[in-house]
Amino acid sequence: MGAHQEQSPANVSELEEERRRLSREIGERKARGEPTAGLVQRSRELSAAIKRLTPPRTVAAPARQAAPVAAWTAEVLSSAAQVVGLRDEWCELLARATPRSPFLTWEWVASWYETHEEAGDVRCLLVRDAAGHLVGLVPLFLSRRRDAKLGRRELGFASTYGHAWGSYLEPVYIPRAEHEVVQRLITYLHSVRDEWDCAKFLRMPAEAESAWPLVCAAGGHEWQVAVRPHPPLAVLALPAQTADVTDLLASAKLRRNCRAARRRLQRDYPQHRFRPWADLEELPGLLEAHVSLNIKGRTVRGLATNFGALPYRECFRRAAQRLAAVGRLRVACLEIEGQVAGTLFCVPQRRTLYLWSLAWDWRWGDYEVAHLLFLEALRAGREEGATAADFLMGEDRYKLRYTREARRVVDVVIWQKRLQMARSIGGELSGHAVARARDAVARRGRASAGEARARQ
Repeated sequence: MGAHQEQSPANVSELEEERRRLSREIGERKARGEPTAGLVQRSRELSAAIKRLTPPRTVAAPARQAAPVAAWTAEVLSSAAQVVGLRDEWCELLARATPRSPFLTWEWVASWYETHEEAGDVRCLLVRDAAGHLVGLVPLFLSRRRDAKLGRRELGFASTYGHAWGSYLEPVYIPRAEHEVVQRLITYLHSVRDEWDCAKFLRMPAEAESAWPLVCAAGGHEWQVAVRPHPPLAVLALPAQTADVTDLLASAKLRRNCRAARRRLQRDYPQHRFRPWADLEELPGLLEAHVSLNIKGRTVRGLATNFGALPYRECFRRAAQRLAAVGRLRVACLEIEGQVAGTLFCVPQRRTLYLWSLAWDWRWGDYEVAHLLFLEALRAGREEGATAADFLMGEDRYKLRYTREARRVVDVVIWQKRLQMARSIGGELSGHAVARARDAVARRGRASAGEARARQ
C-alpha cells in the first residue's frame, strides 16, 4: 500500500498532463470539423483513472497552490464599480494565469463594463481558494436586450455584445485550474438558468485548455452544445535574425509595393516623419486623430466602422488611457506635411505584439500608408523583444498577404433546450443569407457608381 502511494503522485501528474494534451487536441479537431469520439472516450478514461489514483486529503497543505479544491468558493460581482475596485487582485492573477489575451486584462474589461453597464447586467464570476486568494475569474454579461427575431435571453463573455468586441476570450485561471474554474462557471449557469436561454462563449482560442472542459461540463447537464469555428486569425513570427521586416511578408507583390511606396514617399515628401512609438503624453490628440481618420477613411471607401458608435469610442478611449498608464500601449504614427496621416494602436503582451486598431488618411493611399505603419510597428515591436505579431479578428483580407500562419478561434454556444437550438441556428442562417444578399447589392451599387464617374 505504501509503495502504491509513493507512485500515485507521479502517475496522476502524467495522466493529468495527457488529459490536458487531449483537451487541446479535441478543441483543435472540433475547430477543423474532424471526429473526436475516440479522444473523448480516452479523456473520460483518464479522468476516472485520476480519480482512482488521487488519495483523499485529510490535512490542508499550507502552500497557497496546494489548498484543497473542494474548499474553493465562487462569488459574482454585479456592478462595474466592483470590477474597477478589483484592479490589484485581477492584475496579480493575470500575471500568474495561463490565458494571455489583452482583452482579458483589467484595463480592457473594466472599461468595457463601464461603457456597457446600462445595456445589461454585469456578472463577473470570481473563484477563490480556501485562503481567499483569487485563483480564477470569468467576466460575464447578461444582455438586457432580447434577440429581435427569437426573443432569446443571452448570457456570455463580456466584450462580445454591442460594438466593442474582444478576441481570444476564455476563463482566466492559475495553471492547472481550468477544470475547477469551468466547473464553478457551469454551476453558476445552472443556478441562474431561469435568466438565460442561450449562453454564448465566443472567440475562444481552439487550443485553450478550458475549451473542452467547458463543452464536457455543459453536456453533463443535458444542455445542447455547439462548437463553431471562425476563420483563422493571422499571426506573423518576428525572428530576430531578419534585417528588414519587409522580408517577412508572405506576399512578394506586397513586399515590392511597400518598398516602392517608401521610395515615393521619400521623394515627394522628404520631410515626412515616422514615429514608431509616439509619446503617450500626446495620447488625447492621438485618440482624436485616430477616431476622425477611421470614420472618414472607412466612410469614403463605403465600409462600416465601429467608431461611428459612441459606446465603442468611449470604451476604446478608456481602455487606451488605462493601458497607457501602466506602460502597455504603443502608438505608431506617420506625419506628412505636419499632419497626422495614420495611426496604429498596439498592445504588447508576453512577447506578442497585438495590432489593435488602424486608421489612416485615404488621401495618402498611393503611398501605402497603412502597410508602412504596420512595418514600422513590427520593426519597433521586434526591437522591444516581441517574437510574434497578432493581427486579431477582422474581415480585412490584407492580413492574409502578411503571413500564412494563423491561430484558430471557436465559439462555444449552449442552449438549454433542443428547440431553442434549432430555432436559433435557423434564424442565424437566415440572417446571414439576408446580410450576404444586402452586401452583394451594395457592391453592385458601388461598382455602378464607379463606372458612372469613370464615364464622366
